[in-house]
Amino acid sequence: LKFASMGEDVSSSQNVYRIKRVDFLGSRRAVLLQSKNGPCPLLAIANVLLLRNEIRLNPDLSAIAFQDLIQMVINHILDKDAPGEGTRDQSAEIVAALRQNIHEVLDILPKLNEGLDVNVKFGGPDAFEYTKELAVFDLFDVPLLHGWVVDPQDRDVYPLIGHLSYNQLMELLIDFEEAQSKVLSGELILPDAGAENESEEQQKIRQGMMVKEWLDRTASQLSYDGLIQVQAVMRERQLCVFFRNNHFNVLFKKDGDLFLLATDIAFDYPSPVVWEKFDEVDGNTSGYFNSAFAEVRDGGDAPARSDSAMARALQGAEMQGGTEDDDYRLAMQLQYGDAGPPAGKAPPAARPDPTPAEAAAAATAAKSKPSASKSGPKAAAPAAPVSSMPAPKAAPKAPAEDGSKKKSAKSCTLQ
Repeated sequence: LKFASMGEDVSSSQNVYRIKRVDFLGSRRAVLLQSKNGPCPLLAIANVLLLRNEIRLNPDLSAIAFQDLIQMVINHILDKDAPGEGTRDQSAEIVAALRQNIHEVLDILPKLNEGLDVNVKFGGPDAFEYTKELAVFDLFDVPLLHGWVVDPQDRDVYPLIGHLSYNQLMELLIDFEEAQSKVLSGELILPDAGAENESEEQQKIRQGMMVKEWLDRTASQLSYDGLIQVQAVMRERQLCVFFRNNHFNVLFKKDGDLFLLATDIAFDYPSPVVWEKFDEVDGNTSGYFNSAFAEVRDGGDAPARSDSAMARALQGAEMQGGTEDDDYRLAMQLQYGDAGPPAGKAPPAARPDPTPAEAAAAATAAKSKPSASKSGPKAAAPAAPVSSMPAPKAAPKAPAEDGSKKKSAKSCTLQ
């Protein structure tokens, strides 16, 4: 392994990771910090292996190069006695094939420095469209979870998207936007209210508006029900990789609570922060914690947040072309037909943004709601969710389209 001196500016390269020594459940462990913004699933996998003491770093190292990290995890694969059970039923054959063909592993691992194709499914926290790249998580016996889950008790939205993946949902929204454009341009006239049968275009518009409203409520790619389900599926003292907002983070469950590993370079020594409590969907961090899971009261010089803007940018990239005025006009046509609302019926005034006092009152009310379980995450109002990542993140660029309706989630970008 390549040594890096403490005087070297290791934070200047995206392919070099600074090492932080922490205590974890009574043992000394090393974790890798991320010096530049990016998804880097390999970093998350490596940190899980380091915390599980399955791979070890020389105590004299202050940083490690990406290529050296790849070699270390490859050696770990070769040393494993038997293939893992996997976290998805259909992965067993792929995992076995990867073990038999190390060249294929060598081809996949370097891609994990920048990202990989992730297409979440909204039916559950461990539901993903399966790819060979995701089999690498199974190869290391590292569960991959997400929290962008629709509530099965939502009788309007769950039947529409509970069985869909993100890419399939984008196709549904494209159909909605095409129907919306026809109505607004006058190319399509909706039947008057009271018609016995709903036209195909009306159905597309009605369903599309419900889906858009749900996406607006979960713009940070985390729903309250998703947070509850993640807490439920994780075992006590289990480590996993959590995918959200174009990032892969280490998630740990201890005493019924969920904690995200703080891997931003801002948390390097002498910052005592090692973990961030993960129990809110609105982006408010309920606390930063040290390696003994004791709260760091002063925040440990935690970096300022810009996740609210990032969440809206992520969602807005896919929602281009529609406005609230367009949605209102469509709603009026669906309700009253092409004739419009009765005379004298004024459109509702635009809803103003909440004042700081109103926002604080809403947050207080949300925190007063009962928890889902004795030790589970707190209930939180999903009105304006933002990411719970500890470090400021820049909004990822929208993926290039392939010319078809299906929009790519390349580089882990779910917009």
